[in-house]
Amino acid sequence: MKDVFGCYKIHLDKKINQGSQANIYECTNTDSNSLCCARVIQKINYNYQTDQQSYNRELQVLEQLKWIRHDNILAIYDYKEEENYIYQFCDFCNGTLLDFKKGQNITRIDFLDLIQQISSGYLELKKNKIIHRDFKPENILIKKKDNLIQYKIADFGMSKLFDDQKRINTNMVGTQQYFSPEMLYSTNYSYESDIFSFGIILFEKAAGNLDLYNDKKKQKILLEALKTQSFKQYIQNKLIENQIQEQILDILDKLIVYDSQKRMTWEQLNSLATNQLNEFHSFLEPISNFRQRGAASLYQFSSKTEPSSNENLTLNKNLKDSKLKILNIQNNMDQLKFQPQQKFNQFFYQTSLNKEAQKFDFNNQNQQYSNQNQKEKQIIQQSIDFTNIQNANPNLFNKKQQTFQNGK
Repeated sequence: MKDVFGCYKIHLDKKINQGSQANIYECTNTDSNSLCCARVIQKINYNYQTDQQSYNRELQVLEQLKWIRHDNILAIYDYKEEENYIYQFCDFCNGTLLDFKKGQNITRIDFLDLIQQISSGYLELKKNKIIHRDFKPENILIKKKDNLIQYKIADFGMSKLFDDQKRINTNMVGTQQYFSPEMLYSTNYSYESDIFSFGIILFEKAAGNLDLYNDKKKQKILLEALKTQSFKQYIQNKLIENQIQEQILDILDKLIVYDSQKRMTWEQLNSLATNQLNEFHSFLEPISNFRQRGAASLYQFSSKTEPSSNENLTLNKNLKDSKLKILNIQNNMDQLKFQPQQKFNQFFYQTSLNKEAQKFDFNNQNQQYSNQNQKEKQIIQQSIDFTNIQNANPNLFNKKQQTFQNGK
């Protein structure tokens, strides 16, 4: 196996991932001195000798992908072929959706961000008449850029150019755990088949350890149920209380549908996620200035709590510590707006804000805070007020809750 192709130097001692068909290695573009990846496919593993049609199909898709540049599609810079191997040179990513927030609770805003990005990338594929056919967590890559997350659709080995005038009739391809009904039963399918697969991926992320579709028996049970009832009806008695937020479940209900023509389209999914993200950001306006002062945005991996250099006053240490807790409100604020029935004491337990905020002694603080710092202080005090009022006067609590949601 060669390790140099023109400007691409493959680091064979730095294997990133190993799959059934291909290995992925770190690679350097020596012209730009930039890091990239090399996906190396051994033709014998690809059934190259017996499946010339599939091989030609992948080369056709790769040739088209070379000209596509989209934030949410893995950039293919070039590909090369030799006697025993095929080499794809592509953008460097840090991991896959399998690694995303392992062991952590995933908020609704995380889901909307993931949905918006992947649907945006898929619409670009659709514009170029490419259907993926192997949607799974391993094929959604994560790239960290400027402390933000970019999701990228990758691995087009099963992809096919699609004719809008007719649906594809094909033998079974892809990963069975994420098959749509039409893929499982080898019937006609189109772009909406990938919608079903994406819905299963999202459900796995939302439900955690609840396996619903990971073997043939469970697949058959679910698909039979979907013939007569909605996904939401089928799954509700299998979930523990608040395991999946109602708004996430509503989205899944439109994706995991037996009849492909009744599923939400990629265009509709992208519009829904974009609108809800805009609504969410508008709701967060009272604390949006945190971002201007170096605090973490919704999609950042780390938090910076120091004020910007143009501030005249320094926050008290306790207030700075509490500001980290406010960021937890920022990441979970959708629960305040979209789930008013949820108990606030449970919410504050989840964010760990209540314990810290009640320790905060406002009487001993320096009185020379800026107006912006006073607003931050009021938000913390409001959180204490909510929990105290809830216990003492439920009716007043409901009024306070509504006032808080309206941004007053």
